[in-house]
Amino acid sequence: LPAPSGVTGNATSVSPKPPPVGRDPEMVAGAAFMAKVTEHKNRLEKNPKDLEALIFLGNANYDITRFDNASQYYKSALEIDPTRIHVRTDLATCYLKLGQTDNALAELQKVLKQDPDYENALYNVGLILLEIKKDNQGAIAAWEKLLKKHPDSDKAQAIRERIQKLKR
Repeated sequence: LPAPSGVTGNATSVSPKPPPVGRDPEMVAGAAFMAKVTEHKNRLEKNPKDLEALIFLGNANYDITRFDNASQYYKSALEIDPTRIHVRTDLATCYLKLGQTDNALAELQKVLKQDPDYENALYNVGLILLEIKKDNQGAIAAWEKLLKKHPDSDKAQAIRERIQKLKR
């Protein structure tokens, strides 16, 4: 009888596993993502005001922590459409990561001027005021407004606990 596949005549000896067939799924996903990056860069070369391409490239840079590059794409997108509050919130986060706290707060205030109840902006304002500006009362005010407008937020319980600690 022939030996089972991968087994030699010596029972204690097993041949090494053959290399996997096909491509590594992570490599395939990475290659597909890089193709999308290239596509959006090409689109931007053809049309520097391609809003979708600007936002995509901003997000791609944000995801790999190239916050300076991401902020440039976001600023360009906001020059075209200043009403994109999610883009402005991401720009604020870039500024925060770059140590530009005042710029971050200014962008978040612009968001709240457009949408006074925007959850992520209220949350981020509270964090910046508490952790960087050491303004406990300002943080509490931002977070209480968030809780009033978004009582079922996934962040609500943690915010309530932080507010209680701050009020002690």
